[in-house]
Amino acid sequence: MNSTTARSLALTDALREFGVTDDTLSPAEKAQLDQQGYVNLGQAITAAQALQMSASIDRITLEEAENAGKDFHTEKGAARLGTLINKDSCFDICFLHPKALAGIAHVIGGDFGLSSITSRSALPGEGLQPLHNDCPLSFSSANALWMVDAFTEENGPTRLVPGSNLSGKAPEDVVDPVADHPDQIRLLGPAGSLVVINAHTWHGGTRNPSTMPRRLISAFFSAKDNYQSIAHRELNELSAERLSPAARTVIDFV
Repeated sequence: MNSTTARSLALTDALREFGVTDDTLSPAEKAQLDQQGYVNLGQAITAAQALQMSASIDRITLEEAENAGKDFHTEKGAARLGTLINKDSCFDICFLHPKALAGIAHVIGGDFGLSSITSRSALPGEGLQPLHNDCPLSFSSANALWMVDAFTEENGPTRLVPGSNLSGKAPEDVVDPVADHPDQIRLLGPAGSLVVINAHTWHGGTRNPSTMPRRLISAFFSAKDNYQSIAHRELNELSAERLSPAARTVIDFV
């Protein structure tokens, strides 16, 4: 048995330990992921958990100040944070929730790990992104998107183009990625909602016209050894002690 096969078996066991079975997602949810490139799984954590994450994001952003996001990515008009796994245990559910993991496993269909766990807070009057893919079309990745705040028509929610995961193309090669797409939808839901998307699905943030930040957490998973080069994938001492062997198997961090 080679090492890849051995880890695949270990990953299957670890996923089962977190409650992931063939029935964790319904046939309709799996079909939507296949055909539309996303599935909105509704409020998967409580409003209290989402509020705790919101407070933690704000605290860490203040603490890191001008260094915020530099351990992953910085962006004009948005407050970014990287490597949340090392910054507060309240974010663990974002990459260990059974429905999130079931959706990730369904999209990737093989051995995978957590590439990054980050946040993006679209600032008032800002937050517009071009439509984009989250990974090259040559390999499989998937994203568990968590609405830390309610996503409404009034605060610039994420938009995506259903079925674009099947196009085999990047949006910038086909359309004006900044303009509205005729087939785009907006992802709406209460705080604590979970949306799993195929990383090939065209998506992006819209402008936040409200007076408050709109916070999102992204748990981005990739096929093993295709992890993002910009991600810091090393556990600090506290995280290494906190996370169980099954969790360590799922994330595949150093």
